[in-house]
Parts: sequence; structure tokens; C-alpha cells
Amino acid sequence: MNSQDGHRHAEARRRDVKTTLNYWEPQPGNKVRTDFRKPGAETSYDERENNQLPTPVTIHDVRGHESTFTLEQNGFQYVPDRAPDFSHCRSEEEISAILDAST
Repeated sequence: MNSQDGHRHAEARRRDVKTTLNYWEPQPGNKVRTDFRKPGAETSYDERENNQLPTPVTIHDVRGHESTFTLEQNGFQYVPDRAPDFSHCRSEEEISAILDAST
């Protein structure tokens, strides 16, 4: 398969996913800081965890377009990782064994 075929294959598989992500409710002053070295930090954190704002989002599938994201433009970039081929795996345990061995 040449790179052009690989690009077309990635395009055919691309799909966006609509889901809901939970965010913490905005705080006055938009500052949230929890110092876990101080007493009561766990309670403060738990209170925030219980005040989540479910937000509908679309997660865009960028397969085949990873190189268009840069630190300068987007604040992040994709770094290629040579992931093993899992197509022969028949269970999550097999996948876990391969991943555990490579980390």
C-alpha cells in the first residue's frame, strides 16, 4: 500500500463522534486551585467533582490530518507512535499483554 492508498483508507474510516463531556462548573474569577498538601483539599475537590456541567461536544476524527496540528497554532501536536498491530488479538487480555510489554 503506498502513502496515497493509506491516506484514502484513513479518509474512508474517518468519522466524528458526538458525545457528552463533563466539565467543572465555572468558578467566580475562573480560578480553581486545590492544594492537596493542606487539610480539606479532598473535600474541596469532591465538591467540585459533584458540580459537573455535562456539555455536548463533537470529537473530530483527524486521522490522516495529524500533521496539520502544531504547537504554535493549536497548542498541541500529534506525535507518531509505533503502535503494535492488534488485528490478530482475540481478547483485551492479549492487547494488555502487548501494551504492558512495550511500556
